[in-house]
Amino acid sequence: MKRNSLFIWSVALATSGLFSSCGGGEDPQAKLIEAITPSSFSYVVDSDGVGRVFAGPTYRITFDDDKKTASISMENVRWDDNMQPASFGYSDVAWKFNPANDARVIDADMVLPDANGEPEITDLDVVMYDPVECGNGLLLTGLSVSYTAPGNYRVTNVPYRTIFIGSTETVDGRDNTSFVSTDIIYSVDIDPNRLVAAMKMQNVAFAEGMPIIDMELGQLTVIPVDGGYELLGSDIVPSVSGTPYEQFKVTGLHMKVNLQGESELAFDCMGDAYHVTAYFEATYGDGH
Repeated sequence: MKRNSLFIWSVALATSGLFSSCGGGEDPQAKLIEAITPSSFSYVVDSDGVGRVFAGPTYRITFDDDKKTASISMENVRWDDNMQPASFGYSDVAWKFNPANDARVIDADMVLPDANGEPEITDLDVVMYDPVECGNGLLLTGLSVSYTAPGNYRVTNVPYRTIFIGSTETVDGRDNTSFVSTDIIYSVDIDPNRLVAAMKMQNVAFAEGMPIIDMELGQLTVIPVDGGYELLGSDIVPSVSGTPYEQFKVTGLHMKVNLQGESELAFDCMGDAYHVTAYFEATYGDGH
């Protein structure tokens, strides 16, 4: 996974999902970093390619910065309709730090459970970004988890809400001029039962000197994919401060979200007047 100069953010405060403490033992400088997934759902694809949604999982991962190992606690997880919610633990899982994107990364072919009789998991992918303080005082951090469970169930943990801050370029279709903004904040709220989403955009300006507005787009189609999801929308009339504005109609919206890497968004606004593309780099979930 490579990282650009563009950012996807999502507030992940699962109170707050991250803390440091001094580790015991012979090295008093050993650091333990705990990350907790925000309010999320599991999207589970079975061996036949059928996807199901299960609400309420929590993943707690403690990274030992001295030993470069991690312990993983899975709580309230389900992988099929006949499985009761269960909790499992895994210890001494190797991880590495990626200095290119300030992320702790687990990429394990197989992880053995702490207790006999509990399931082995394979193809475990975990990414945890170092926290960054947002201008509004919130601590932004991110934890993504995906793996394959026994029975060949591919599991992706998906936040109900994700916030994206990156670089947005708008090309004016009338004169082909370009305007770039890093101030627009995108947030996506998913209804996993209906697989639809709403997108809110704050600090929106598509051209130099354009008044800054906030927009909301509703009824976007959610298509879960391995490690993330896509959003689709066409002929959407956005709301501005709660009022629909037909003249700002959005068409051809397509967003590709990679919960463990880079994402991108594209749409047209006001017919062919504005062609908008945005690029982001990590994903974070809101612990609301």
